[in-house]
Amino acid sequence: MKVLLTTLNSKYIHTNLALRYLKRTIEDKYDVEVKEFTINEHNSDILREIIIMNADIIAFSCYIWNIEQVLKLASDIKKINDNVKIILGGPEVSYTAEDILNKHKYIDYVISGEGEEAFPKLIDRIGRGEEVENDFGFQIVENLENVKSPYEEFDEEDYKNK
Repeated sequence: MKVLLTTLNSKYIHTNLALRYLKRTIEDKYDVEVKEFTINEHNSDILREIIIMNADIIAFSCYIWNIEQVLKLASDIKKINDNVKIILGGPEVSYTAEDILNKHKYIDYVISGEGEEAFPKLIDRIGRGEEVENDFGFQIVENLENVKSPYEEFDEEDYKNK
C-alpha cells in the first residue's frame, strides 16, 4: 500500500516537519513518500503530480493558507480515482473535523490534534480493509519518547535552499 504525505506550503523555502514525523510512524510497514508543493503552483500541475504518484492513501497537512486549495485538490483527486482514501490533518481542520466531513463528502478521514499515534493506527486499519469510523477525537501524544525523530534521517542536501 502506497501512502503520500503532502501539503501546500506558503513558500518554496518552507519545509513541513509534521509530514516527516508522520512518515517515521509508518515507513517500516508501508511505501510512504513525502511531497511538498506551494500555494503558488497551479492546481492542475499539483494534481497531475499527485495522480502520477498513484498512492492508495493521500494525507494532506492543512493550514489557513492552503485549506481551500487542498479541498479543491481533494475533490478533483476523488473525481479521478474514487478508490483513493483522503485524510486531512493539521491545525486548520483539527477543531472543525465534523464540519469538514459533513460538508466535503470526498474527505474520508480527519485526524484532529497530534497524529503521531492516531495516523499509524488509521493507516493500519485501512490497510487491513477494516471499516473505520472517523472517531479519533483530538489526539495528544502522552509520551514523546515513543515518537521517532525525523532528524535521524536528515539529509542536508534535500534542504539546501530551504
